Amino acid sequence: VVGIGYPRRMDWTPVWLQEIRSVGSVGQGMDEWQGERLHSSALLLRLIREGRLKPAPLLTHRFPLERYGEAFAAALGKARSRAVKVVFEFE
Repeated sequence: VVGIGYPRRMDWTPVWLQEIRSVGSVGQGMDEWQGERLHSSALLLRLIREGRLKPAPLLTHRFPLERYGEAFAAALGKARSRAVKVVFEFE
């Protein structure tokens, strides 16, 4: 769960029903991690760099920039497209 601000409402039923492991980060705060105090984003990038957190499964849709219309349609129509994160790929 990654986001900014406070979620208005979230149905956690799919999480506990399917026994999904959830890791979250909200906003841009300071965290204490292994005796060190650092920004949440710095901690997130460190965990990714160390291979302890793998964001790739969140990237469900990839588009070249010239297909931007399809990318925005997928991102805005998540119920239909089942998109989690939509990204542009550059060569």
